[in-house]
Amino acid sequence: MLCHLLFLTLTPGSRFSVPGMEETNTLDGRAVLITGGGTGIGRATAHQFAAMGAEVLIVGRSAERLAETAEGHRRIRSFVAALTESNASAAAVTAALEAYGRIDIVVNNAAITRPAPLGEIDRKVAEEQLATNLL
Repeated sequence: MLCHLLFLTLTPGSRFSVPGMEETNTLDGRAVLITGGGTGIGRATAHQFAAMGAEVLIVGRSAERLAETAEGHRRIRSFVAALTESNASAAAVTAALEAYGRIDIVVNNAAITRPAPLGEIDRKVAEEQLATNLL
């Protein structure tokens, strides 16, 4: 399976390029998997990819938030998963492959923030943050 890693700054009206896009100037037929797709940057990224013609699977913990992101966008599907659970990442990949038959682009956007003063950082909270953001 071939995946392209992209580092994007997306704002309304942004233009970006994916290998092979130069010939068509669209993302038609591309399959995109976005973690943390229910809000914020993930939501904006999903909308931008869908507007460019990609088929998008958004992953997140809240079915309600994912539904809000997908609402009105026929190219966006959702998959509910807490990525800190042991098989959640594999299940999300399987869902994307079943839906689209391939994954061209992965945007690993899922993240949480649990700020605390240095002397008050709780180990369990820090481990949760690392599991979500890095693993």
